[in-house]
Amino acid sequence: MKRQLLLQFYRLCLLVLLIILLAFSGIIITEINFGFHQMPVSFTSAMVISIFVIPVILLIIGAIQFFRNQIIKLKKKIRQNEPSFVMQQNECSLAMQ
Repeated sequence: MKRQLLLQFYRLCLLVLLIILLAFSGIIITEINFGFHQMPVSFTSAMVISIFVIPVILLIIGAIQFFRNQIIKLKKKIRQNEPSFVMQQNECSLAMQ
């Protein structure tokens, strides 16, 4: 289980790094095409978006997936324990009679 969590965490980190690299390559390409002196505001805003906003969005998505997986696992455990719970109820009802 810990190994799966580590793999998911590493995948998430690699995805974040890939998106940051793509964002920076896009910034560099647009700045080369249009010139650094003409668009300083777009450069800083694109850099802020690529550094802060995209990883936060990815972390939120990862957290949602993690908690969804935990809920699914809990539901499976509850389903596995249901027959014993039903048997306990039947035993109690038999004892009361």
